[in-house]
Amino acid sequence: MKKLFYVFAVMAFASCNNNANNNVNEPVTNDTLAFGENAGDTLYFWNVDNEQSTRIKVLTEEISNPNVQAIINGLNMVYPDILIQFSSITNDTLNVSISQSEKLTQQIGTSGAAQFFATACVNLFETHGINYIHFDFTAGDHAKPGTFSRQQFADIKEVK
Repeated sequence: MKKLFYVFAVMAFASCNNNANNNVNEPVTNDTLAFGENAGDTLYFWNVDNEQSTRIKVLTEEISNPNVQAIINGLNMVYPDILIQFSSITNDTLNVSISQSEKLTQQIGTSGAAQFFATACVNLFETHGINYIHFDFTAGDHAKPGTFSRQQFADIKEVK
């Protein structure tokens, strides 16, 4: 039943936008966070409006330490044409890849790409100990691979 709720929530709020809470910075030394047991298999926390620098909480259930793969699964439901794949976690950096990046880099424009990165990062920063996210994909006109920091999204304010 929870899974059905998560799926519905993601689909119902896919057109909205949001950001992540400031989590306690805990060092991450291995990939166990990616596939932890303390969260469901699909999570989506925030709808982000990058242009307005706002976020709206979608998932109100308290999750103490969500796993990365569950959040990636949620993002992949919201953006089915831009599938994120978990690569690794090194110290406080999450490494992900996008093997089919044409939609992101060539079709949704610069604003659409910025919106995607804001939504992805704000949600993935819900994972404790992750302070940087490195996206690896083939560069295009509207987006290129790179690393985003938690600080880059600190100004996105929660709207209740």
